[in-house]
Amino acid sequence: MAAVAVVSLAGGLGLSQLIKSPAEAAAATAPPAAGPITVPVESRVLSNDVTIRGDVRYDDPAQIRIETGDLGGPAIVTGHVPDVGTTLEAASVALEVAGRPVIVLVGALPTYRTLSAGVSGPDVLQLKSALAALGIDAGDTASDRYDAATAAGVIALYHRVGYEPPTPSKALADALVAARDQIAQAQDALAAAQRARVKATAGPAQSELIRLDADVRSAQQDLDDATAACATVTTTPDPTATDSPATTTCSKSAVVRAQGTLDAAEALRAEGTAAPDTSV
Repeated sequence: MAAVAVVSLAGGLGLSQLIKSPAEAAAATAPPAAGPITVPVESRVLSNDVTIRGDVRYDDPAQIRIETGDLGGPAIVTGHVPDVGTTLEAASVALEVAGRPVIVLVGALPTYRTLSAGVSGPDVLQLKSALAALGIDAGDTASDRYDAATAAGVIALYHRVGYEPPTPSKALADALVAARDQIAQAQDALAAAQRARVKATAGPAQSELIRLDADVRSAQQDLDDATAACATVTTTPDPTATDSPATTTCSKSAVVRAQGTLDAAEALRAEGTAAPDTSV
């Protein structure tokens, strides 16, 4: 019995070490208190080399056609031939044909016609945009019309690449002469209209106003005299009848004529003093 008691005591003590409460288990597994941890930091570029195989070759060639309709002769290359591998930037000369430069400009639309004053279209817009990108003033870039500002921009482009701008054709030169003649005629007509306006706004001369007033007063006096003559009654003695009635010696037609003269004089004075009509 003593031996059993000793074994039971030893077993109970051993089991008490293995059995723990939930609070003890949670406390035993809790993380430790946080503390500072330092590690070295390194800054470097992450790269990966990839080796591939390939064949280097030229891209598909682009066919470039030069408009030579205005050369007046054969399109012969006269110089400025670029070397193989030359990079052509905007405003660079790619070739010289018949002494004229082929200037490179940026744009997706090919040049399909000759641009001159008065034409309009998307190619004109492209030309203006290309000149504006080079810092050359070509006029309103929102307008698709080739005007004087665009022509001045083209001239500036030719001067930048070291060439004289092309001379106009005979048809354009004749049109320019005709336009200048029309300008001269229009300026003469404008000067004549301005002189007429000055004369009209000046109104009648002082002497003319005095004459018009005098005509009105004279016509008024004639009317007053004719009216007074009709208002005056004269007696003509009749030797055969002492009691004959009085007779009137006025002329009604003279009154009518005097009234008409007065009306005409007043109308002339009104026309002379009316505000001038400068609409023409």
